[in-house]
Amino acid sequence: MAEETFRRRFTVLDSRRDWLNALPWASTALVVDGYLRVTPRMTAHVSRRFQLSPDRLRQVAHESRLEISVVEPVDHPSGTGNLWLRQKIVAFVIPAAIAEQALLESPFTKVHKQTSLVNIDGLSWVIDDYRWANDGLMIATYTGTSKEIQALQTPAWCGTEIAEDSRFSEAQLATHPLSNRPPSKRRPTRSHGRVVGIRSQYDFLKPVTAKTHVEIERRFIATLPQALTDPDLIIQDYLVSGEQVAIRLRLQGPVPASYSRDQDPGSALLVAAARELRGACVTVKGKRTGVARVEIEHEVDPDFARAAMTFDGDTLIVKKRFNVIDVDLWTLDAFMARNSPLVIAECEVESEASAEAIDPPEFCIREILNDHRYDNDQLAITPFGEWGG
Repeated sequence: MAEETFRRRFTVLDSRRDWLNALPWASTALVVDGYLRVTPRMTAHVSRRFQLSPDRLRQVAHESRLEISVVEPVDHPSGTGNLWLRQKIVAFVIPAAIAEQALLESPFTKVHKQTSLVNIDGLSWVIDDYRWANDGLMIATYTGTSKEIQALQTPAWCGTEIAEDSRFSEAQLATHPLSNRPPSKRRPTRSHGRVVGIRSQYDFLKPVTAKTHVEIERRFIATLPQALTDPDLIIQDYLVSGEQVAIRLRLQGPVPASYSRDQDPGSALLVAAARELRGACVTVKGKRTGVARVEIEHEVDPDFARAAMTFDGDTLIVKKRFNVIDVDLWTLDAFMARNSPLVIAECEVESEASAEAIDPPEFCIREILNDHRYDNDQLAITPFGEWGG
């Protein structure tokens, strides 16, 4: 379910922090955000939220989720020449154990904060009190309709508005925390720009709407049978690549007529081919145990996926996928560019007993299920062309 909201963000005056902390808060939680990727256009992070009791002395609930956002400036509806930052967000709940592993994989400093909901003068505010590397920073966020946002008068307890100051986005607080900045860069400058707020299209996916299942499969190095036709082109961009957890964005669709087997990731032809692919999803995979692993997958808008993906080749998998029926349904992936000429055959089944009963067809050469070098997420960072001979 997509919901469009509008936000404004302010620092909180140091002189009003104690007053603010003394107010009766509707809810409060301790939050740890681990950023997996930060670019000028997109961010991806895993968040763990520990809900506290009203007295803030004990934990009463917790939630873990993955969130990916894409940001672009758009014209403000007032027609004054001002801009909104339009933020499209996809988020869904993931198991706590997978979130913990993803946080360990985060390449950046974690963002630690206490986040609370409080009512002030009839308006609901979210107050983020940052800790650890960003200790001393407090930010207030008001969310409402476009009309409510434009009518908002800056409260006396707020300091500088920071919608346009990217240094105080959560992603920048993770990659460049206040403790690593010189004193002159730890405070926002007075705003004189054209950005007047953040317009968010937020798609929050409850566990019941995200597709979660246990993936049970066998995998083999294979040869590509002759006369296979009608493959799909798959482009996968990995946000996390590890034995414990993998997180990826995927585009998939019939191979465009202009695309051949030998284009490298990052080429203009690959980017052009990506524009023609109409299937897209975000996938989270847990650690494999035997022939099984947890997989959480949700379809997303392909334009969102294209905007969020990085086509520079460093974390990319490009392959053609063929479907073959030989008693069971097999997929054969012919890897391209840095992983050429690798071919991997996979057969996914409903139970571990069925997996053990699989009789591999002639095109299967050697089983590789527990050889993690051949996992797609590992091939993205250490391609077959560098070690496969």
